Amino acid sequence: MESIWSETAKRNYKQNLNYLLEEWGYSVMKNFILKLEDIVEKLKMFPEMGAFDKQIGY
Repeated sequence: MESIWSETAKRNYKQNLNYLLEEWGYSVMKNFILKLEDIVEKLKMFPEMGAFDKQIGY
């Protein structure tokens, strides 16, 4: 299954990474990335875990 990121989600993700890197450092940012990747993979396997967004139809 494919994951679909809205433009807002992509922008927020990049802003979050920049914030974490500037305020907390590389290791915290990397940990965030790894945890998020794990969650995305779980959602791909078990999409019913996620929320349905009526605006985008997913």
